[in-house]
Amino acid sequence: KALKLKKENKVYLLRKNIKIK
Repeated sequence: KALKLKKENKVYLLRKNIKIK
């Protein structure tokens, strides 16, 4: 469960980065 959350968090951060850029 923790691993899945970590992966989702990574994707969220990536999306945020793309949005900011």
